[in-house]
Amino acid sequence: MNRRALLSSLGALTVSGLSGCSSSEEEEEQPPAGSVRFSNRHDLPHVVGFTITNIGTEIDHSSDDSVVTGDTRLSLPIHKKDLSTSVSIAPDETSLYPGAFSKRASDALYYAVEFSLDGSVPERGEPIPFSPAPSDDERCFLEVSIGASGSLSPGITKTENEGEYS
Repeated sequence: MNRRALLSSLGALTVSGLSGCSSSEEEEEQPPAGSVRFSNRHDLPHVVGFTITNIGTEIDHSSDDSVVTGDTRLSLPIHKKDLSTSVSIAPDETSLYPGAFSKRASDALYYAVEFSLDGSVPERGEPIPFSPAPSDDERCFLEVSIGASGSLSPGITKTENEGEYS
């Protein structure tokens, strides 16, 4: 995946310890693996920042926070690892960016993803290690919600929609 592919898949955006997935119980069609879905349940608009801080082939669980590690030679050059963008979300709006994490050949990649809300990183703002396909039988997407209180809640959600990860 390259910088242009990620930015174009995230759409018209403005620059700006989880290893598995939780289950989504929504009855609507599930987003495909590798997507990012932003939703705002607050009564004010917000800007959510999205930064890829590292890319690797493994997750190190030895510390309090999971860290993306492993062979990064198969992924992106070092100058393309710090990729940032942001999206403005109106009240009661949901925006889906399918294919934000496109499949690359046979690479099994993990992305360290950090989020910010209105320019500030939340108190517990460590990067979340994310893989669209963390195992042979598991597919995931990123779910980034702003709650009714205005707090940011990023997470990883399991999906049955394999998308390009079938």
